[in-house]
Amino acid sequence: MSGERTEAPTPRRVSDARAEGRVARSMELSGAAGLLAGVWLLQIFGQQMVEGLKGILSASFQSVSNLSAPDLGAQAGALLPLIPSLGFILLGVMVTGVSVNFAQTGLLWASKRIGFDFTRLNPL
Repeated sequence: MSGERTEAPTPRRVSDARAEGRVARSMELSGAAGLLAGVWLLQIFGQQMVEGLKGILSASFQSVSNLSAPDLGAQAGALLPLIPSLGFILLGVMVTGVSVNFAQTGLLWASKRIGFDFTRLNPL
């Protein structure tokens, strides 16, 4: 038999496939949307992050001659102001990915897809 179907699937087959998590969705669309969101958010928060990194680097290079273990901890603490900017970027990319997948499949919770299937492993 050929792989092409001549008739549309029955509503029962469609609902069974959806319940098993077998739905058509594009991984490339999610990746492209996440990439665009990341670039856009970097344009917004990137300058702030670069200025923070410049300050950290200049302070590190000025105090490199008299470094001790407590100073290293203080320099690591200097990275804390970068966390909000980085958090907004990561959160924005994550929300974009979830939104694109939701737009493609709708609200879909397929518990059968969560399990691990050993038959899908290929040792070669």
